[in-house]
Amino acid sequence: MRAISATGNAGFTLLELLVVLAIMVLISIAWPLASARVFAAQHVRNEIQQLAAAIRIAQMTARASGQPQELRIIEAGRAWRISTESHELPLGMTLSIGGAGSSERFILFPDGGSTGQSLQIGFEERIAIVRVSPVTGILDPRS
Repeated sequence: MRAISATGNAGFTLLELLVVLAIMVLISIAWPLASARVFAAQHVRNEIQQLAAAIRIAQMTARASGQPQELRIIEAGRAWRISTESHELPLGMTLSIGGAGSSERFILFPDGGSTGQSLQIGFEERIAIVRVSPVTGILDPRS
C-alpha cells in the first residue's frame, strides 16, 4: 500500500526503497564477474573491425595504385603493419595468419584477389577470424 502524505503526494514506502537498494547491491556484486567476459568479447570485436577496415583500405589502395599491398605480422603476433600504417594489439591479444602456405605475410592484389588466408585474433579464450576470399577479396569477419 502506498503512503500518501497530508498534501496528497504519493511517496515510496521504506520497504520499496529497501528492495531497490538490495537489487542495486546484487548488481554491483555481480558486475565484476560478468564484465570480464563481456569486455573480452568486445575487445576482440573492436580489433577485428579495425583489422577489416585496414584490409578494405589496403584493397582500395592496391586497386588505385596497381601495386600489391602487404599485411605483415610483426612483434611475434602482437602487432600488424600495412604499408606505412601499423597497429599494436592490446596486451594479451595475438594475431596469426592461417590457411594454405601460412606465413607472416598476407598480400592483397590490384585485381581484387588475395593470398586467401584467414586472419585470427585471439584474446583469452576468444578467437575471431577474418577470412578473405583468394579470388574476390571479399571479407568475412567472424567471432
